[in-house]
Amino acid sequence: MEVAYDMAAKPLRREVENLDELSVGRLTEKIRTLEAKYGVRYDEFAANLNEDEATYEELIDEFNWGCYADALSHRLTGTKEYRISVGDFDKVTEVFSPLRMATLRTLAKLGKATASEVAAELGKPLGSVVTALNVLERHGLAKRVEEEGEKRYVSQIAKIVISV
Repeated sequence: MEVAYDMAAKPLRREVENLDELSVGRLTEKIRTLEAKYGVRYDEFAANLNEDEATYEELIDEFNWGCYADALSHRLTGTKEYRISVGDFDKVTEVFSPLRMATLRTLAKLGKATASEVAAELGKPLGSVVTALNVLERHGLAKRVEEEGEKRYVSQIAKIVISV
């Protein structure tokens, strides 16, 4: 069996969206567009997505949809809370590793910090801390900012709320 992807049909490189620049209305519009496209809400779509059988487009849509939903949730709560359900097992296991939680606590303690500063504070390898920061950033728990040519990270939450 051969699988081919028409490279001319769709560019593999897309422009990166800055979710902080999207209004609540625009985030909602993007979520509604994906709901209409697939006929379900995000949680149902993500729960039923088989990554081994999914198309490239479905994988990209699932990633973007999750980012839009997280950004909208953070924007609407306005309390710097990160809300997560125990039932969302993949997200729980990705976010709540001991290193990622220690990294988040260290960011909260230091205010703004480079990856090197966080690694030094924790006594952990820089590569591991950079990976942790990237995962935290992807989930909206940390934000990378440029200051004087340096990449610094800032915690984006004050508390984590876990529901069952």
